[in-house]
Amino acid sequence: MQKTITLFLLILISQGSLLFGAPAGFKEDEKPTIISDVILYSIEKLHYDKVEINDSFSQGLFDEFITQVDYMKWFLTEKDLKELRHYRKKLDDMLYVSDFSFCREVFSRLDRNIHEIQGWVEEFLKEPLDYNSEEAFESDPDKRRFPSGKKELKAVWEKVAAMNIINRYLEILAENNMDEEGYFSYEDIDFAFDPEIEKEARQKAAHSLEWILSRYDEMDAQERIYLYLNSVIRMTDPHSLYFPPKLKEDFDLEMSGTFEGIGAILQEAEGYIKVESIVPGGPSWRTKKLEPEDLILKVAEEGKPPVELINMPLDDAVTLIRGKKGSIVHLTVKKPDGRIMVIPIERDVVIIEESYLKYTILQDKESGKRYGYIYLPKFYRDFYDPNGRNSSDDMKKALIDLQKKGIQGLILDMRDNGGGALEDAINVAGLFIRTGPVVQVKSRAGTPEVDYDRDDDVYYSGPLVVMINTFSASASEIVAGALQDYNRAVIVGTGHSFGKGTVQNIVDIDRIVNPLYTSLKPFGAVKVTMQKFYRVTGESNQYKGIEPDINLPGIYDEIDVGERNFTNALKWDKVKPLEYEPWNLYSYDVAALREKSHKRVEENPYFDMIKDEAALIKRTREESRLPLSLEKEFLIRRDINKEIDRVDEAYEKMKNDSYTVLRSASMSRSGNSTEELYEEWLKDVEKDAYIIESFGIVKDMAESY
Repeated sequence: MQKTITLFLLILISQGSLLFGAPAGFKEDEKPTIISDVILYSIEKLHYDKVEINDSFSQGLFDEFITQVDYMKWFLTEKDLKELRHYRKKLDDMLYVSDFSFCREVFSRLDRNIHEIQGWVEEFLKEPLDYNSEEAFESDPDKRRFPSGKKELKAVWEKVAAMNIINRYLEILAENNMDEEGYFSYEDIDFAFDPEIEKEARQKAAHSLEWILSRYDEMDAQERIYLYLNSVIRMTDPHSLYFPPKLKEDFDLEMSGTFEGIGAILQEAEGYIKVESIVPGGPSWRTKKLEPEDLILKVAEEGKPPVELINMPLDDAVTLIRGKKGSIVHLTVKKPDGRIMVIPIERDVVIIEESYLKYTILQDKESGKRYGYIYLPKFYRDFYDPNGRNSSDDMKKALIDLQKKGIQGLILDMRDNGGGALEDAINVAGLFIRTGPVVQVKSRAGTPEVDYDRDDDVYYSGPLVVMINTFSASASEIVAGALQDYNRAVIVGTGHSFGKGTVQNIVDIDRIVNPLYTSLKPFGAVKVTMQKFYRVTGESNQYKGIEPDINLPGIYDEIDVGERNFTNALKWDKVKPLEYEPWNLYSYDVAALREKSHKRVEENPYFDMIKDEAALIKRTREESRLPLSLEKEFLIRRDINKEIDRVDEAYEKMKNDSYTVLRSASMSRSGNSTEELYEEWLKDVEKDAYIIESFGIVKDMAESY
């Protein structure tokens, strides 16, 4: 049903204002009403897709909220869902009158069931359980149904308790057998059951399960409604979110550049806290252990017991992980390949200089010829200082300097580049082409606006390889797509890029409500998808991402990663193509380059290990049935570690017979960028199999130039 929001709502589009008129009197419980109205307006009037809030939306919202509060299917039963089913086609109408009774009833049932579960768990943990069971627990909730009633729910929790104890047991075993460097291998020990370890594991499991079960108790009535409202906006696409006041504060801190924490962007993903991306120059980036796609299972302060994050709201998880500079947090992480690791990270501020562009020269060991290498981790720009540092000016300086040093070709590395300033993406692409359009930006209404190269000069006209990977997103996809469409560069990557071709804007609710509501602040903010990027060919980057001209093996080749992994992602589409003049100074036989690259990759044992790792990740994702046997789980983890050790050994044995890094060629360091970090970066460049292969490709290009 199509309706209009009328409750105290006045839209002043021309002034960019959204004001809520205040009634003569109001109560604290009207705060969720105001937030709900802003979310509804954002969906109906601002979001890129023309989303109708109707019965179909209502049914989707019903499922989304149930998933949000009980993704693992550990708390609600089929009986509960059957009794809640009368809400399925009513939620759209209830939103317009700010009726949150569905949310309250869901939590009422959760509270009641959790109270019973707490008693069951206490009973289970009094004595050792059966750790030699032939049974298995299906850990993927998509492959099982909700328990039919309390009897099945109790049986589920007996298995949850057993799994928890087994996990704690193996963690203690690992801690007891770590060497001085913190390394542990299951291959170094034989499995033997130890009742003392079991007792300690049961105690730790009790603490862990108590936290899981008490989590919703700590949420007040408003916070529960905030969770529901987030489900409302999440119905539109994975990047539109509601930030409750606490999470909005964290977001503001991060954007201000004064954020103290681990330097990772986190997201909720199917009941887990997942690492979306790593902030260049941050603590996680410097440790090189925490990576995108990692699931953070637990977090622990130095010297304190860990806290479970499964089913935890994102804002609570962020609060636990964030902390003061210098303090150490221990993250228990599950890797995509199934490894469980404990990663200690010293909280710190982001070293800004480490997020800036770097460049150096790679000298061919055979001919002595020089090739440029530029690493661009993000598209940065100081929006508060027009004379401040930005990535496009740094790129221009790097290109001028490298050409003075006589380079024969250039590698531009945008792997893991999550985006940044659109202005710099346009400017950077423009440095490599004469003139013409770079990207189209379309809102929900009207024709796309075209952004053109703003500089007629070409700052580098030689052979160019652009490196991308699965986590190259947004602005980096704009640059890679434009250079590919102009036939200006050969794109080298591991499968498709991320596929994020959308733009989000922040609606700060505190700034747009009527001043009479000041006493109810803070309200938080809504992040809403309002625009979409399109290439000069008219094709969207959204969902599909950029397909490389030359594909190299990657560890995520066998699974869906990126935008296409989200069920509610906006789909790929096209608009009218633009007129543009492709690069005609020279051309390359991409098929021949691809064939030569393929031959080198086939002869490189490291890439064989990468293929094995990709197969392991796929197998781990598919094998979701967990044995309720200590010894079987021990053996599974030992086998996983064997495979990972093979990859690590291949990396250590890898030789670079292609080039030498000329250290004196890099940009000068400044501020907090230390000699140690600088040298570490250069060593990485020397031993990166993907840079080595990209060097081979750009060398082939130069020789045919």
